[in-house]
Amino acid sequence: MSFDWIDFLELAIKLQASPDLLGSEEASYRTAVSRAYYAAFHLALAFATSKGYAPSHSGNDHRGVPAYFRSGGGASGRLRMRIAMNLDRIRDGRRRADYIQNLGEASPEALARQTIHFAKHIVTDLQDLSM
Repeated sequence: MSFDWIDFLELAIKLQASPDLLGSEEASYRTAVSRAYYAAFHLALAFATSKGYAPSHSGNDHRGVPAYFRSGGGASGRLRMRIAMNLDRIRDGRRRADYIQNLGEASPEALARQTIHFAKHIVTDLQDLSM
């Protein structure tokens, strides 16, 4: 049985809604950011792979997948660009959540909310591209 990456997004939404359920609120928000990113990334990777993208199965795919979406044109070009931009946006949020000790002005809660918001848009846009 294969894993359904959307489950990561559902987990992120639950962590954001109840951040004190399992311990530290900040840890829950940061984990929500990471899970939301990986849900969107893996769904985009699967879509791109089904259309001919050759994954490297390395860190290079985190830039390669958005580049794949940027490279397409035609009637779906605007939608593909939005997916690419949102992947870049939430990848940066995931990097900050996973590696930066002090998030500065951005609260972990706001970062989680924003990342989940854009991850949901990516999922919807991928569904629209599939039609």
